[in-house]
Amino acid sequence: MVVDRCIRRIRNEYHFAVKAERRAVVSGAFNAVHQLLNESVQLSRCSSLSGGCTNEVSVVELCDGRRFVVKAYQDGDAAVAERVGLEHLAKYSPLRTPEVTGLVAGGQEPAHSYLVLEYIEAAAGGQTSWRKLGEMLALQHQVPASATVGPVNRFGFPSDNFIGATRQPNSWSFSWVDFFGKHRLGFQFQLAKQNGADTELLQRGAALIERLDRWLPASPAAALVHGDLWSGNVMFASDGAPVQIDPAIYYAHHETDLALASLFGGFDRAFWDAYHATFPPTAGWQERLEIYKLYHVVNHFNLFGGSYALQAMNILRRFA
Repeated sequence: MVVDRCIRRIRNEYHFAVKAERRAVVSGAFNAVHQLLNESVQLSRCSSLSGGCTNEVSVVELCDGRRFVVKAYQDGDAAVAERVGLEHLAKYSPLRTPEVTGLVAGGQEPAHSYLVLEYIEAAAGGQTSWRKLGEMLALQHQVPASATVGPVNRFGFPSDNFIGATRQPNSWSFSWVDFFGKHRLGFQFQLAKQNGADTELLQRGAALIERLDRWLPASPAAALVHGDLWSGNVMFASDGAPVQIDPAIYYAHHETDLALASLFGGFDRAFWDAYHATFPPTAGWQERLEIYKLYHVVNHFNLFGGSYALQAMNILRRFA
């Protein structure tokens, strides 16, 4: 009886805390919209939006019918990084991204920053939409670093960002092998060591990094990549137009985007056909995808643990 009462009390306190935190997020989201619009507005409703893996995402609807997506961040650096990524894609990619209304920083718990974005009505994507996504992503991948952050071909980005909840270092390098070895695989394996990965996985990871030049090109064209291109980070607007969201952009070998797109599935065959018709693959691309997948698999091990260590080991045994 005493135990049952304690359990009920703990559950009640938990649900009360969750509701209180949700109320604080709603208040912060509306205040962010109000501050950015700099006009008298009234809140009609605020609802949760599914799909936010690392941040709470809300739809703020005003009494005049306008709607905004508001992402609440505990880490202000992550909010700034997403804003930078979206604005860079909006400037240089043919694919649509949500327009950034603004960023309100310096808030109180439970969120320190609120990123306010255009609300885009989502719809199911048909074959035409998937083909358009493939074609336009291929065109984005032909945007060279030398034309945007140039004047030379190099890999990285002017600032670091985040892949999920993990910081993603983007210091510039003229060598793709060095960049991917140090700032992608090397960085993730350092985290994996801290997170208790076994010795064999770490040793094989180090061996692969030493041999990356056997499989990866030294200096491919540095392409503008989304960086976190799984199916949850693409959507289709009500007119069928493809939209990319939640980027982790940098300039890289374009095949890195294809690796994550193929890792978890969800991309229609029409996407792949259209992409490769626009940007034909080169010899050895499928083997390289396995190496590029490893970055995301080890990141998932660092975030979630579990079977991702085995999945990483299965990839490593093919190469090291």
